[in-house]
Amino acid sequence: MLTVTGTATGDVLDDFGKGPDEYPFVLMIQGLGGNDLLQDFDYASAVLDGGAGDDIVVAAAGSGSVGGAVPDGYTTPLVLLGGSGDDTLVFARFSSDTVTLNGGDGDDALVMAGIAAGGVIDGGSGYDRLIMVTGLPSLSQSTVRGIERIDSLGAGGVSFTAGQLDGVTALSGTFNLNFGGTVRLAGKSLSGVTFNLSLDSGFNVRKSILADASVTSGFTVVTGGDIDRVTGGSGADTITVGTSSVAGEILDGGGGRDTLQVGPYADVTLASLRNIESFASNGGRFATAQLARPDTLTGSFFARGAGTLDFAGRTLTDFSLSFAGDSASHVVRFGETVTGGVFVTGGSGADTITGGAGADTILGGIGRDVLTGGTGADRFVFALGAGSADHAAAARVTDFSQAQGDRIGFEPLGVPLRFVGSADFAEAGDIRSYVEGTKTWIEVDLDGDKVADRAYRLDGAITLTAADFGAGTPGAPAAVQGAPQVAAGADERLTGTGADETFAAVGSNAVVFAGAGDDLVYARAGGRFYGEDGADRIVASGGEIRIEGGAGNDVLQAGNALFKVFGGSGDDTLVATSAGTAGSLLAGGDGDDTLRIENFAAPTGLAIDGGAGRDTLVAGRYLPSLAGATLKGIEMVSAVVEQGGRLNPLGIALAQVRSVGGLEGWFQLEDSGTLTLAGKELLGTILTCADGGNTIRMSATSTQSLSVVTGKGLDRAYFGQGDDGVTLVRADKTAGQVFDGGAGHDSIFIRGDSDTSAMRIVNFEVITGDFVKPERAGIVQRSVLAGADTIVNALKLADGGALDLSGKTLENFTLTLSDKATTILADDSVTGAMLIIGGAASDRIGGGGGADTLRGGAGDDVLKGGGGIDTLTGGTGADRFVFAPGSSDGGRARADYVSDFSTSDGDRIDLSGFDADPLAAGRQHLAFIGDAAFSAAGQVRFEHVLTQTYVEVDLDGDGKADLAVRLAGAIGLTAGDLVL
Repeated sequence: MLTVTGTATGDVLDDFGKGPDEYPFVLMIQGLGGNDLLQDFDYASAVLDGGAGDDIVVAAAGSGSVGGAVPDGYTTPLVLLGGSGDDTLVFARFSSDTVTLNGGDGDDALVMAGIAAGGVIDGGSGYDRLIMVTGLPSLSQSTVRGIERIDSLGAGGVSFTAGQLDGVTALSGTFNLNFGGTVRLAGKSLSGVTFNLSLDSGFNVRKSILADASVTSGFTVVTGGDIDRVTGGSGADTITVGTSSVAGEILDGGGGRDTLQVGPYADVTLASLRNIESFASNGGRFATAQLARPDTLTGSFFARGAGTLDFAGRTLTDFSLSFAGDSASHVVRFGETVTGGVFVTGGSGADTITGGAGADTILGGIGRDVLTGGTGADRFVFALGAGSADHAAAARVTDFSQAQGDRIGFEPLGVPLRFVGSADFAEAGDIRSYVEGTKTWIEVDLDGDKVADRAYRLDGAITLTAADFGAGTPGAPAAVQGAPQVAAGADERLTGTGADETFAAVGSNAVVFAGAGDDLVYARAGGRFYGEDGADRIVASGGEIRIEGGAGNDVLQAGNALFKVFGGSGDDTLVATSAGTAGSLLAGGDGDDTLRIENFAAPTGLAIDGGAGRDTLVAGRYLPSLAGATLKGIEMVSAVVEQGGRLNPLGIALAQVRSVGGLEGWFQLEDSGTLTLAGKELLGTILTCADGGNTIRMSATSTQSLSVVTGKGLDRAYFGQGDDGVTLVRADKTAGQVFDGGAGHDSIFIRGDSDTSAMRIVNFEVITGDFVKPERAGIVQRSVLAGADTIVNALKLADGGALDLSGKTLENFTLTLSDKATTILADDSVTGAMLIIGGAASDRIGGGGGADTLRGGAGDDVLKGGGGIDTLTGGTGADRFVFAPGSSDGGRARADYVSDFSTSDGDRIDLSGFDADPLAAGRQHLAFIGDAAFSAAGQVRFEHVLTQTYVEVDLDGDGKADLAVRLAGAIGLTAGDLVL
């Protein structure tokens, strides 16, 4: 030991130039009297004692400052002692060792500017302050006492366990609660405090932050995925929900004016919300009744459940409310006191929505809705994707006002819309209006059959114009511009002059030569239409149709049983709004063309030819399948829909895939067989296999990525070098199924209740199970997990043998073993918490460096915890609980827990890995001394503490436990219960 001793006056004492002189290389610095500065830079094992005076004691990082032995008389390798003055103790190392900071007498400051593996933090007497400086430090593995104030200064906060704050009277900063429990804040002083409950969430534990009226400063709580309970104080508290709440969750603001913040997709419908005055939501989901309570609402809200919401007198900011997907009926009123514009979306039930005094947007029309805008320039938007033409079931607008600037719009459906006044329908997408007594009807023809598919009612006799569907309103239809040339009779011919012109072909079989210029051609009874030069737009329906775009970048649309559309020489857009029949054709011609099919039914007999250039076939949102069409000259088929998303995969035949250059989006293979994708361009491609089974092959050298979703048949997939994915749906034990990830970082998702034990699954780096109960987890072979670097969620093993989890990343990991003997190995590199559930055989299960839960099940099992604080359950049989150096070190604060130790079952505690005297030749066995006190090194004792039993080992003879194991129950242990 190297000893450096000061004087009675203030000294500066350190270890500069003082190398270790003898094993175990322990440094002792004693300040004695005066205001001293004590510094240790290189010694991992050191005792720095300030003595009397107001001392500064520092342990900073150096080349040898980890891996130290424990000095005699202490429990950690590094010990900082303040002594009797107002001292400052600074720990500034990033170490895997434990540390003791003891302020002693006086008002001390204990500064954690590094990270340790635990230890003891003791303020001593006086008013003592613990300052946590670095981001994401942890107190969870430390014993904390004698501290009156904790300041968490790091950006990530400090991790702690519930009981560590019991004696603390003041807090500031961010605190992350680990392992569940209750934090009681009554009487504490808070300054800028946030409690984060989300960092180790998802383990179905209860976490509670409870305040009362004595807590006057507002604080913030961020909930997690567990059973969280929050009670605020009398200040302005904030509760932030980022993940969905679970049943039993209580969020109570308490006194003061409190705020609930809900993040995107977070669902709080199962939570009990109490005493919260303000809600702020960014797409959160609520029960309708929950929204009736706050007086202030900000942001976007999704709601479900029948009910009445009256927002009169409440403060709304950037407010939107959606009942999308909810079939219940709702009544929503705002009133004239709500002056800011609101956006409300009805559900599929019969909703009653009344706007306020601002410029409101109300989206309805799926059910028999009653919509009232109130004063202000309101917008009524109807959802064309559902509804009917039945006037008796039509949505109704009670107060449409042209004078106020109200507008009508439609939720886009992929069909171009056109307002035709009171004229008859001519083509798909036509909108007409007419007055019937004191009602105005709006009707829409979606499929071009000249029969209304949707109907909506306005109260009052109103002559609508194109201006009533004004710019800026979602889904506003286009109006015919200019004074058109009109072909009213049959077989009439129109010829352009070369200017930008509009042509309206009303009669059947018209012929239009648009000529030069950027022209508009509308036809509703078939015919032949030629755009010629210029960027033309031609929209035709009814009868037999032929469209030729000619030169220029044209937009050409046809909708009828038989049509032929030719793009010509530009980069054209060709749109089919009907399925077509045999003989129908979309031909892009030269240029990089886009060919679109916007229809509810699959094409039958339609030929699609991209021609020269890079041509893309785009499937509309509602198109179910391409299988009835023939494809040629198509470089890319896109099933990606920007607005609204695709509801289902796009059906496609294998022959069609073989004929095109690439795929973008989600596809359903319509027929079974082998599909080779070598040379094809894949952009975010997902292939769902046919029920008859598919074999999908990529080139081994391909760097593109592909995702495959299995069907009901026998599927195989062989991937290349990209980052690929497989989703196993309804997988069974059918032999012959093969999934080979190839090179790259590949992932496979195994649905719950799936059995993959007869499949060949190789070269997947990420294995993900369903996040379901362990008994419903998918079954996998041991070799599948052995080859992975990341394993997520719950899985079951199909076979026995040895599985080494060392070095793997585990997330929410639960593994249920088979009924065959299994050995699970892990080391401290596995930091994620594990839950291992044994089977009927005699298993050997080892934990990693995290807080693991190991369950043996039936059989004579061997359970060995790792470096974390583990929970071990042997189950039936004579089980052996093994503890080795490195596991359960640190005494009772880090003791592993054995939940069902049974002497009658023949269970045993195995401590045979310890050497009572490492310096003597051979292994020296530990000595069992019953419940007597320690008197020498190498002794094992037990002690009852209430209804628990601690098994403790003193390795160094200091009379203190170096290792402890906690057993459930007060058990009278004998030497026969231990393996020494």
